[in-house]
Amino acid sequence: QVGTLEELKTQVAGEIKRQKEYRNQTSQRRQVTEALAASASFTPPQSLDDGETQSILRNIIEDNMRRGIPAEQLEKDKKELFASARQAAEKRVKVQLVLAKIADKEKIEVVERDLDQFIYREAARTKQKPEKLAKELGQDRNRLRSIQESLIFDKAVDFLVSKAKLSVKANPTQT
Repeated sequence: QVGTLEELKTQVAGEIKRQKEYRNQTSQRRQVTEALAASASFTPPQSLDDGETQSILRNIIEDNMRRGIPAEQLEKDKKELFASARQAAEKRVKVQLVLAKIADKEKIEVVERDLDQFIYREAARTKQKPEKLAKELGQDRNRLRSIQESLIFDKAVDFLVSKAKLSVKANPTQT
């Protein structure tokens, strides 16, 4: 709620600044993970690759179906979809393995505060009570482990961003 034109201007300027900072942060994180993937010169274990490929393929199919792509078209394109999912999976697994090694070396851990922040963000996003979500996570060890792993990867990327020399290219079409 704003009372004056000046308050509105201040609020809008603050929101624009936050959006730019978020875009820059996202760009920096993407640059770091792209550099990790490009520099990783090993082949990930097939079992990890297969599981990630299936997960990515499921997401691709679900996204396409939500957008109204008919199942027949998806079936026709299944070789291309699988190849795309396989490539993305290999890249993602490589990055995750490198991030896990970095997290271990740098002693990056998930603390209770990290989980609390995740629970509050996720509860707000899914419009449910944080207590209910926390209880569900307490009963689903695999999901909790996956979330903890994801949080460690995020913290490892943040660590790398803090140590990296990054450049943000100006894009004249963005304000």
